Amino acid sequence: MFGEKSLVGEYDNTIEEILRGVYSTGHDLVQANLDYSESFRREGARKTQFVINRIAELDEATLGRLETFVAISIGGADGSDLLALVEKTSIKKAIMLEIDNAAAEFARIHTKPLIKRLGAWLEIVIGDAAQQLEAIICPNCQIMR
Repeated sequence: MFGEKSLVGEYDNTIEEILRGVYSTGHDLVQANLDYSESFRREGARKTQFVINRIAELDEATLGRLETFVAISIGGADGSDLLALVEKTSIKKAIMLEIDNAAAEFARIHTKPLIKRLGAWLEIVIGDAAQQLEAIICPNCQIMR
């Protein structure tokens, strides 16, 4: 539907190939993780275009306040989604939550400096969203459990 079916199928095929490769290469999980991360690298810019299009439809008052917003990307992979958002909007603060150490390290080394050159900042948090999200959204809150 909406032209996405072929892309979803393409990603399903890529993921299946990676998983088959794990079993055919003696369960090399390190290489499988690298291959999996690589399959999503630079996809953020394409996916973020949908968000950028929606932002463009906002009223002028909201658009005028975008620089006070913080963009949060859960499962941000290489951070290309946040880079595209910072490049194409006036949002200048971004937080990326990524469970994969290799992907987070790539974002720290490559994407974070690019975002900084644009006069913005990127905070990278490594961990599971269920465990880290409350701390990211409200770092000073006393949350009772």
